[in-house]
Amino acid sequence: MIKLVLSDMDGTLVKSNFEIPSEVDGIFKQLLDKGVYCGIATGRSLGSLKRDFKKIFSELTIIAENGAVICHKGKIIHLETTDTSVIQSIRAYIDGRYCLVASGLKMAYIEKEFAFALPILEHHFPAVEMVDDLCLVDDEILEISIYLPDGNAESFAKELEPYKENYTVVYSGSDFIDVFAKDLNKGKALQKLQELLHISKEETMAFGDYMNDYEMLKNAGESYAVANAVEPVKKVAKHVIGSNDELAVIQTIKEVFELK
Repeated sequence: MIKLVLSDMDGTLVKSNFEIPSEVDGIFKQLLDKGVYCGIATGRSLGSLKRDFKKIFSELTIIAENGAVICHKGKIIHLETTDTSVIQSIRAYIDGRYCLVASGLKMAYIEKEFAFALPILEHHFPAVEMVDDLCLVDDEILEISIYLPDGNAESFAKELEPYKENYTVVYSGSDFIDVFAKDLNKGKALQKLQELLHISKEETMAFGDYMNDYEMLKNAGESYAVANAVEPVKKVAKHVIGSNDELAVIQTIKEVFELK
């Protein structure tokens, strides 16, 4: 019997136009009424999830910032920061080609020259502050994201291979690369949750589409890749369903749990 359901956001639960299906709150509520823990596992910030699921946030189980934050029923139960020295190193490497985002516990930060990225970043972060120097931000930094408006994330991630010795580097979409603490990922965060809630891999259902979902799907007995997922994710998943724009996650949950 499934006791925990987690879904990625962008490219999985959320439509390509960033619209969250109107049914989501109701579906989660029905799962909760059945005694099933449910929620989101995403690279997005915790604050953005508080905004997007404000009516039921305090009842959900959340993995945010690719596993740096675990929140259960409104309480943060795990927090892991990233060494800020990586900001200076990556900033020097990209040399103004792309926008660097420092995602902190309070909010997200970008340098003023990248103000053009705000309309996109606001979908992922509830508050974005423009600063003169990311290295001087006074906040707990959870992860660093590189925004690539040319959609070149998969290719550019290969250039960052040297950073993988000390950090986790993963592309979380065609236009984002995330850099965070070594060996941190959604899969390890899921394992922590399973231990805390006394839930087995076989009792876990998870949905994803990109490489930052890979480990999470490996740690879920019932793992689902949406049709628009990248090939490695489709291969690791137990099931491949319809696309995010077809609301396949919602439909699958309805069918499995016989919801209205």
